[in-house]
Amino acid sequence: MKQKPLVSIIIPTYNRRRFLKKALKSILAQTHHRWEALVVDDGSRDGTGLWVRTIADPRIRLLRQSRQGPGAARNLGLKHARGEFVAFLDSDDIWYPQKLARQLRAFSNPETLWASSEADCMDARGRIILRNARRRRNEDNCFRLRHIWLSTDMFRRSLFERIGHFDPSFFLMGDDADLLFRLQDSLLSSQCYFEHRPLSAHTISREKDRLTVILETARREKRLSWTQRNILLDMALIYRKASRHGADYLAFLKSFEPAPAILRNRAGHVA
Repeated sequence: MKQKPLVSIIIPTYNRRRFLKKALKSILAQTHHRWEALVVDDGSRDGTGLWVRTIADPRIRLLRQSRQGPGAARNLGLKHARGEFVAFLDSDDIWYPQKLARQLRAFSNPETLWASSEADCMDARGRIILRNARRRRNEDNCFRLRHIWLSTDMFRRSLFERIGHFDPSFFLMGDDADLLFRLQDSLLSSQCYFEHRPLSAHTISREKDRLTVILETARREKRLSWTQRNILLDMALIYRKASRHGADYLAFLKSFEPAPAILRNRAGHVA
């Protein structure tokens, strides 16, 4: 009997021990059992590393580094990954039990290099607050996505030899968006697969902090990069749909005079 493929799951984490337990529980609940989970502790001070070492399952391995950001942590995971396929899980997100199994089916097509899916959003307590959060008109495959949630994705590991690893210069955020743009520049739509069924749940509470960092940067530098604009508008729209905080960010965008006209116009449109 042919052995099932090994999936390397890379989980960067920084001071998220309380969330990490749920993330790992969702991995242990997967219907596809041949995986390795690489927990990359990015300099946590909350006992994350000590706790992970207490887990008896040999499929869960701990990697540690000084605080370098999520991009560098994901790169360390890729360096140690042994699987033919790679999946990423943010330490405060969770997977639904069929996630790995369903996406592996997509790779039965030898042309497929990247599989993604719809996702739900949840709050810090684990309550689903928005279903099908990525859905928007004409978004029928991952090649057309304008933002990326790595917890929804699976890749052939060989793809990273082609497009390169994560850019660690995006210390707080943006390494995932940068990867998305490189994927879309490098791949054909036939090499990507998108499933409209939610296979994961994304914790949205941290997006307020993420948006705040971008907005504070914009206030200070009087400009936004193209990557920041895309992250900001996409996440503000999703956040508006799921939380009362969204209107605050959109109001700021409308009044943000140094931003290019297209930014102000799009902000007004989604409001």
